[in-house]
Amino acid sequence: MNSPAPLPPEVPPKIRRKPTPDDYVCRNRWLTWLVCGSSLALFGGLFLFARTSLSGIVTLAVIGTFAGAALTLVGMGWASVIALADDTKRGLLFVLLPPYMPWYAVTRWKWMAQPTLIFLTGALFVGASIWTSLELLAALEQAAKAQPPNAL
Repeated sequence: MNSPAPLPPEVPPKIRRKPTPDDYVCRNRWLTWLVCGSSLALFGGLFLFARTSLSGIVTLAVIGTFAGAALTLVGMGWASVIALADDTKRGLLFVLLPPYMPWYAVTRWKWMAQPTLIFLTGALFVGASIWTSLELLAALEQAAKAQPPNAL
């Protein structure tokens, strides 16, 4: 007389889909511009600090170079993940063959715009930090030569 308890409905297993490059593109477009703008603001602050002393110049060279290198690595890592998600063969070409990188970035600009801008911001940050530090050091040396020696 007792009927057996109804069986729970069978749950189909979740099918994991392969990630696409669209999954790795940041939906908030303002993030890239915020990173680029804050990098420019950081460089401006370091430059204003560096104009005053030798320690400021060293600070600009060290912090500017490391911050730019970090941005470059983040941009390159992000771009590599997108390239590998697109196609394994193309991703390996992107990672292992540097001349292929610009071609891939241009032909897939929809996906690669954000990491490319962050990469280029970091590379420019490194170059500007080193170049500005060298120019400020040369100006500091010229100012030191122009001063008369202290008479004893």
